[in-house]
Amino acid sequence: FYSNKKPLPAGTGVVRHSNEVDQMNTNNLSEQPIELNSPDFLIGDVVVLTKECRSFKSNDLFEVKNKTLTRLWTIKSENHLILVSSKEIRTATVAELNAKRRLTKAEQALAEVS
Repeated sequence: FYSNKKPLPAGTGVVRHSNEVDQMNTNNLSEQPIELNSPDFLIGDVVVLTKECRSFKSNDLFEVKNKTLTRLWTIKSENHLILVSSKEIRTATVAELNAKRRLTKAEQALAEVS
């Protein structure tokens, strides 16, 4: 296989791709399901509210029960069943799972160093 391209200097960290690889990558992107292209949650994930959810406050752990087509999630705790956006929840940490509730930032910092 002969190429008229000059080799790149060693240690540049630059890699040339063939046109075939570039074309393959472009084709595959359009065929991937939307879920693979966005950081989402799975049914059964344990999550906490990231902040006050509109006017609702809770330190409960919630289980993701369902996803709507518009990136809204149905989450359920022992006491509540609510519909939230992806921006209003995050995955619960190990410390929160052990405490069985959402931790404050200070509590979370203590848990990380102990």
